[in-house]
Amino acid sequence: MALPTASSPPDVREPLLDAVAARIRSRLDDHVPLAQHLAHRQTDPHDKREVDVTVDLAGLAARDNVYLGIGAAFDRLHATYTTDQLRFLIHHLETAIEITRARTAALHPSADPPTRGPRRHP
Repeated sequence: MALPTASSPPDVREPLLDAVAARIRSRLDDHVPLAQHLAHRQTDPHDKREVDVTVDLAGLAARDNVYLGIGAAFDRLHATYTTDQLRFLIHHLETAIEITRARTAALHPSADPPTRGPRRHP
């Protein structure tokens, strides 16, 4: 999709969101087969050109939760660090987020600032 070069953000937003939604639907079709009972497709009753894709929560709940294993692996990793090392990592990551947020905001000075800052830990 080619974006207009002289458009204001509201003029660009709708076609961009449509393109993103189409890409997500395409990737869903490619990578999450509906036969695995993870999602259902249904034609939008208000616009027959559109297809609504909804997650099948029961089908999802019946599968292994990959995040439990990831969380356990991070727990094991974090157990190898001292409290001071963990504090350093927290400070480093929060500072990296602040730097990224500030540099990104500088690219678009007229945009609203983010509403959420980094979490603070003792």
